[in-house]
Amino acid sequence: MRGIRPRQQTLRPVQPSTFWRHFASCAPSQNINVQDYVRTLEKLTDSTGLEKVPDRRVAFGRMARQYSYLKMMKRGGRGHEANGIVTTPPGALAVRCWACPDASRNLPSGWDKVPESKAYLYKLMLAFDANFRLKNKLRAGERMDPALTDGLGYLPRSGPYKEHIKTLVDEKDVQACAAFAALLQKETKLTTGLRRRTNEDNGRGYRRDIHQVDRIRLQYGLPVWHAEAHDPKCRIQFALRYLLGVGKTDGESTERLWSLLNPASWSTKEMGEGARHDVLEDKIDLINFEKNRSMGQLRRLIVAVAERQRQGIEFQELDDSVPKKKRREWAKMMDAWYKDNTQTNPFEVQGGKLAGPSEREISEELKRAEVEDARAGIKPLLEGKMTITAFIRAGMQLQAIQRRIRTALKAKKSADQASQIQELRLSLIKQMRTFEKLQLTYMPGVQGLRDAAV
Repeated sequence: MRGIRPRQQTLRPVQPSTFWRHFASCAPSQNINVQDYVRTLEKLTDSTGLEKVPDRRVAFGRMARQYSYLKMMKRGGRGHEANGIVTTPPGALAVRCWACPDASRNLPSGWDKVPESKAYLYKLMLAFDANFRLKNKLRAGERMDPALTDGLGYLPRSGPYKEHIKTLVDEKDVQACAAFAALLQKETKLTTGLRRRTNEDNGRGYRRDIHQVDRIRLQYGLPVWHAEAHDPKCRIQFALRYLLGVGKTDGESTERLWSLLNPASWSTKEMGEGARHDVLEDKIDLINFEKNRSMGQLRRLIVAVAERQRQGIEFQELDDSVPKKKRREWAKMMDAWYKDNTQTNPFEVQGGKLAGPSEREISEELKRAEVEDARAGIKPLLEGKMTITAFIRAGMQLQAIQRRIRTALKAKKSADQASQIQELRLSLIKQMRTFEKLQLTYMPGVQGLRDAAV
């Protein structure tokens, strides 16, 4: 052992580009910012903190932004164009949705000449929403931090966007919002103002401008989740679930985008305008790519086809149970309302509150109908201890007890609560046995179903 020297380990230096690529891969998917990443590298260099490690945060941040910018240009194919970077048109770097209809990519010839009944197949659906979580502090030195991808991807160009906002802001808005005051160069404290890239005022301008586009037919609708917060009459009139040509579209695609972008808001709100712009562009770029990649999964198509068949069978059974005369009346009302929405809305419940008649009102109506049928001799009187309406209510009460037991079982239980659940179960069993005997009277075919199930 005396003549053996310890083996020396030589650490291979890592190229700076390795860190850029690693950071560019982690930042959009893991919401990592430059400061935290560089601090991690410093800890790896000297975990004790006893040595002075040069601060490379600013330089690394600039290089990382340039690296992401050049990668977007490369993916956008700008290297194949003469003066590709300089001549990049607005929005050219955005990853396009493969499913959205585009006459230059995925629409058949003659798509614009199809009959009205088939026009929904080529309808472009756009969602518009405001996000107040992705706020950004106003900075005094914003002019020194321009965005590299200004207007080339998903977000609009900063200059024209601000000019557009100025046309929609009145003095009342300026007094209420420091961001508007700063935009119009009013006196304000920059540190207290907040900038929102998308806001409701811009929504008014968007709607006004888009009406001026020729050859575009617009149809407005409320997303399924947001519609519940609107006035009932507004909801019934504009809810997506009642509009033609939208199918099961819920209109909440922007909410899914916000759920992926909002975790980055805690760091982007501290960035300058340009850095924040580039970070959001990079993040949205990844989200769009992942969305396109997931569209080709065969599992979703298999589930959709099976679900379509099941829903079709159930709908046909329900449709067959409706009298033909009543079905024709409903169809006539729907056709009239779709042609002119000032007509009677077939989706609005008539009578009572907008939520419809109460259980008590329905019960009273059934009792009156049962008495009238008995007087007229339309149906034979059953030899039971209760009316048919009371029998139905008894079944609904049993279902309510079952739901109570299921809900109680999911929660944490004390000894007393567990005892109460057992008492509920015992009471349910007794009532079920009584109800099963009544079924033989009020549901004559139930015995055959029981025998077949054995």
